[in-house]
This record gives sequence, C-alpha cells and structure tokens, in this order.
Amino acid sequence: MKNVKQLIIVAVLASVSASAFADSKVKKSAIINNSNNNLTNTMSIGKGSTAKTGSIGIKDSKVKKSAIINNSNNNLTNTMSIGKNSTASTGSIGLKGSKVKKSAIINNSNNNLTNTMAIGKNSTASTGSIDIRNSKVKKSAIINNSNNNLSNTMAIGKGSTASTGSINIE
Repeated sequence: MKNVKQLIIVAVLASVSASAFADSKVKKSAIINNSNNNLTNTMSIGKGSTAKTGSIGIKDSKVKKSAIINNSNNNLTNTMSIGKNSTASTGSIGLKGSKVKKSAIINNSNNNLTNTMAIGKNSTASTGSIDIRNSKVKKSAIINNSNNNLSNTMAIGKGSTASTGSINIE
C-alpha cells in the first residue's frame, strides 16, 4: 500500500511539472516556467491523451536558440483530457511536431479558477496557452501575456478545439 501511495504522489507531481520533453532537441535555449499551481485537478484518460496544468510540453519538436517562457501561476484549476489523443492545457505552451528556430515564445500566463476540458478523440482545449502544432516557426516572436480569470474552456467532440486567450498555429 505504501508503494501505491508513493506511485500516486509521483504521478501527480509528474502531471503538474514545469516541463515535459519527449523526443525533442532543445539547443541553446532557456525554457522557464516558474509554475505555482494551487488546488489543481489534472487528469488524463485515454490512449495518447495529455492533461497539463501550467506546464511547458515539447514533443517531437526541434527548438534551437529560443527562449520559451511561461511564468505560469494557476489557482483552483481543473484540467481534464478524456479521449484518444486529446489534450487539455491550462496556462501552458505546447509545441507538437514543430520546428522553432531563433524564436522567443512568451506567455506570462496567470489563470484563476479555470476549467479546461478536452473530451473526445483528437480534441484540444487550451486556456491562456500558446499551441503550435505541426508548424514551422522561424525567426519569430510569439507573445501572449495572457491573464484569464474564471474561464471555462471546453472542447467536446471529435476533433474539436477550444481556446481562451491563446495563440494557435497549426
């Protein structure tokens, strides 16, 4: 039972971590989050689904000479992803299948009392996030400076997308 409790604690800490890198090349870059998450519920249910609270997620991406800064502060958040390949983000920067070169991506997100839910196959819900998917960004500055309060961002249905204060490049 003690091992199960430790495993649950590790899983919860991993879900609200400052950054997650998978199959990425990050070179000469500063990736800063300074995350402060309070009373959060972060759940991911389904094959390939991802739920993030105040985190920077880089997957299958090449980032070179870039500063990716979030400075996220999330309070009383509910971040849920239910369905195959669904993604729910609260105050995060997500790069997926993208090449970012010589770019500064800044969010400075502050999200309060948010409900971010992606329900359905390939659905995406973002609150105050910068979401770059399958794109090439070169020599560009993408700035959001998002501050979201009492937001309800829900994407329900196959392939649906919901964004609040976000910059989305597909």
